[in-house]
Amino acid sequence: MKYLHVYLLFLLAFTTVKAQNRIHANMPLLPIGIVNVAYEKPLSEKYSIQGEITVSPWKSFFDRNLQIYMISFEGKRYFLNHSKGFHVGTYLSGAKFNLQKGSVTPNAGIEYHKGYAYVIGLSFGYYMPINDKLGIDFFGGVGTAQTFYKAYYKRNDVRADSAKDWNKSGEIFPTRGGISLVYKL
Repeated sequence: MKYLHVYLLFLLAFTTVKAQNRIHANMPLLPIGIVNVAYEKPLSEKYSIQGEITVSPWKSFFDRNLQIYMISFEGKRYFLNHSKGFHVGTYLSGAKFNLQKGSVTPNAGIEYHKGYAYVIGLSFGYYMPINDKLGIDFFGGVGTAQTFYKAYYKRNDVRADSAKDWNKSGEIFPTRGGISLVYKL
């Protein structure tokens, strides 16, 4: 039943008039093999909705786990109109991950974390048209990320933490950002 709601939202977003719909590709992530694409549909002159997918399939990235699968939904408000200028919005994301933290913890090289997360945040950006079909969207966002994970030793996949069930973590920090090449359909 919960998947029916997601399906209906995507159906609504992708089946109506395509004249001003746009596809976004976050360019800084592509060279390292992380795909972050979005589909934006204007609802009116100043409002739009966007569905976004981020995939990092790396089981080993410089000898570190970096698997992230995330889906996001965002509502945006443009100050001028959806063809140019500043925008703000809110977003909700859900993610599944298997990754290693950077070298900030003592066990960074020997353990990894598997789990899931959800993120709620505020976004901001600036859309700059290049021509009738192409544009660039500079964007960022700050939100709260709530994660539920288990830590494992990399050498033998045995639990590395003393938590009985899930470790839980919640922070407020920058949760998104990039420079997207935008193609208007």
